[in-house]
Amino acid sequence: MPHSLPMGDTDLLKGLTVLYVEDDPHIRTQLQQYLARRVKTVLTADNGHLGLEIYRQTHPDLIITDLLMPVMDGLTMIRHLRETDTSTPVIVTTAYSDEEYLMRAIEVGVDRYILKPIDPKRLIDGIIKVSRALWQEKEQQRFHHYVQFILDSSPNLLLVLLPDGQVEFLNRAFLNTLGHSSLQQYRESGVDLANWILTPEFQPLSQQSDGQPWFQPLLGNSDQIPIVYIRCHQQPELARRPYSVTSNRLADPERFILSLTDITTIDRQIRDLEFKAFTDALTGTCNRARLQTLLYAEMQRSQRHGQPLSVLLFDVDHFKRVNDTFGHQTGDLVLVELTSIVSQNLRASDVLARWGGEEFMIVSPDITVEAAVQLAEKLRKIIEKHDFPCAGHITSSFGVAQYLPQDNITTLTERADQALYHAKRAGRNRVECTPPPE
Repeated sequence: MPHSLPMGDTDLLKGLTVLYVEDDPHIRTQLQQYLARRVKTVLTADNGHLGLEIYRQTHPDLIITDLLMPVMDGLTMIRHLRETDTSTPVIVTTAYSDEEYLMRAIEVGVDRYILKPIDPKRLIDGIIKVSRALWQEKEQQRFHHYVQFILDSSPNLLLVLLPDGQVEFLNRAFLNTLGHSSLQQYRESGVDLANWILTPEFQPLSQQSDGQPWFQPLLGNSDQIPIVYIRCHQQPELARRPYSVTSNRLADPERFILSLTDITTIDRQIRDLEFKAFTDALTGTCNRARLQTLLYAEMQRSQRHGQPLSVLLFDVDHFKRVNDTFGHQTGDLVLVELTSIVSQNLRASDVLARWGGEEFMIVSPDITVEAAVQLAEKLRKIIEKHDFPCAGHITSSFGVAQYLPQDNITTLTERADQALYHAKRAGRNRVECTPPPE
């Protein structure tokens, strides 16, 4: 009665390529014919040396081998095989049941042994058992490759971290961003990911830990999605791209899974909107709304640290005459040229803004009213000597005020406006200031 197999085992056998190594031609032919009706492919060899060559050429799923053979015996063949391959199942067939001999077979990595004469049922059962473990391993590998393919297909940067902050996984997009071809290459490079991921202030996360794991800022909370920047491997000190971060925590085993979405386009659009919202369209300087925000922040800083703060309000003398004489386009060119030459003569910490019409304000931190008057006088002379396109020479008047502890934005700017008014009343093309604080 033929040996009956469950359909799953039959399908399993039909997918196998088997290498059978046996020096006895009669046994080899019989077993080859028997296996050929049950497995996908049967390859044969009559000694271990030939068997090893066929294995290296074909990489079969399973090896069945005799032990005592000419040229190279089965144990030697298996020993050579295991130097590079520890996973391919090996079943030995032998007429000897010597315990020491069989122990040697187990030591070199034999999965099962079957005594001769071979019982076909026992052989098939043995093949199924070792093949099922192999099939499960291959299924896991296929599943792993499938998951890897899905993760590598994602345009998002995907990262898996251990609780101590060590990187367990990076997908292809993340590796490409860091300039590495594989996770192994990344690990061998010694790169610290905490130095490549930056806060919105462009500070590395490695400098933000405060005793917490370096990746803590990436986890965020329910109210806010973290935004970070990642250095480009080609220009790590210059090129940065913004990403939004979402995270999940796996409880067992504990892992942190993070997905970083490139928001470069969104970030650029936001910055463009901010620029349009807070920048004067004609001159490119801050507009009044932005100026008031910056001025308030500087007033708070001045009060907190006890540092002086001054503001300079100035305008173009007889600007209406420029518009009436040369036209509004020329008037616009004058304002653009004016802000350009003024900006070139300010410190990086100074802020120039259009206050309204032909009036401009400079917020100048860390200088007293006396120093601010000197700055205003310097700018006034530069403007007076400059030859403006079409309009020729123009002059300007300045009003200067220093921040007082009791000031708010309105009182401070009103005092600067009063000083400018006095400069106008006194003949224009001059600098006036409110009395310095006592």
